[in-house]
Parts: sequence; C-alpha cells; structure tokens
Amino acid sequence: MKKQKYYVVWVGREKGVFDTWDRCQQAILGFPGHRHQVFKSLEKAEEAFTDGWKMHWGKTAQTATGSKPEGPGLCVCAAYNMDTRVMECRGVWYPVGDIAFPERPIHDATNDIGDFLAIMHGLAHLRKLGSDPIYSDSITALSWVRSRTVPLCEVGSAHVPATIGKMIAGSLKWLNENPDHNPVCKWNVAEWGENPARFTRGN
Repeated sequence: MKKQKYYVVWVGREKGVFDTWDRCQQAILGFPGHRHQVFKSLEKAEEAFTDGWKMHWGKTAQTATGSKPEGPGLCVCAAYNMDTRVMECRGVWYPVGDIAFPERPIHDATNDIGDFLAIMHGLAHLRKLGSDPIYSDSITALSWVRSRTVPLCEVGSAHVPATIGKMIAGSLKWLNENPDHNPVCKWNVAEWGENPARFTRGN
C-alpha cells in the first residue's frame, strides 16, 4: 500500500496543497514556470506552502550522500526488448511513479543511443511543463548531453540507420539552441536503488 503524499503547488493555475498527484497535475501541466514539490506529511506540506517556494523548491533535489532526491523530477530509461527486438524508452515521474510518457520505440538503436534519446524525449517533455530535473542512470548518455556531442563511431555505426542519425542530429541541434534546458542528473543506482523508469520485464 502506497504511503500518502501531499503535493504543494506554489506557482500554477491553481495554488495550494493537494492530496493526489492527479489534482497536482491539473494545477501545473502546461503552466509555464510552475513550482511544485511533494511532501511526506500534511503538516510539512502546509508549512512549506506558507513559507513559499524560494525556501523549499529545488533545495531537496539531492540532500546528503546516500539519500534519494525528495523533490519532483522525471526519470527516463531505455531498454532493448528481446521479444520485439526494438529499443524502447519511457519517462516516469519521481517520486509518484506515474508514467510521464509511455514506451516509445526506437528501432535499431544501441543501448547508449537509446538512453540518450530517452533523455532528449524527457527534456522536450519537460520544456513545456516546468524546470524539474531529469534523471538517467546512463553515464555515457549523460556525458553526451553535457558535451552536446555524440561520437561519430556511434552515429556512423552499421547498426544505426539514417533515421536514428537524423534524430541524434536534431537532438544535438536542440541542445545547442537550448543551453538553459532543465537540469540533467545522474540517478545513483548504487545508493538509491533502481531507476524508477527502468523496464522490469527481464530484458
């Protein structure tokens, strides 16, 4: 049974403390520059709402070593489906666990490219919603986002078709044109457990 959580919306089409993610989503989705955060108790949520977003928002994204992020974020992951032979990616809202964007097929991509494109799907998704961080457990994909470069050996691989090459080129162009994109962070699997967006069907 899931523990009750409370969602504070400081900036949105509706402000307040909500007891379901659905109500919180209705208040923030599509609202530019929204500010919201999840809390474990109603008392803390009400105190935070009174304090205002500047005292809380984004300050618990990564607290002490070993502690999971407490603030809201979007986790992304890609995985190869052995049954369909297709790479898929998806996004999951953290910490509530709801699907942000469903499984998207990425035909004939490598694992690293799949994770990179998963991050890019996430960044494009978040661009319309607010400034929450995005999390991935792929060190390689994260380095490509930071450097805004994908090695030519990856793009020119015999296993990577032209359609994937165009997606990568488009993603790099977007990164260069949007240097102020949402924070992209490493999901620390060793200390926080599995990435919430990880596919669990055994592939």
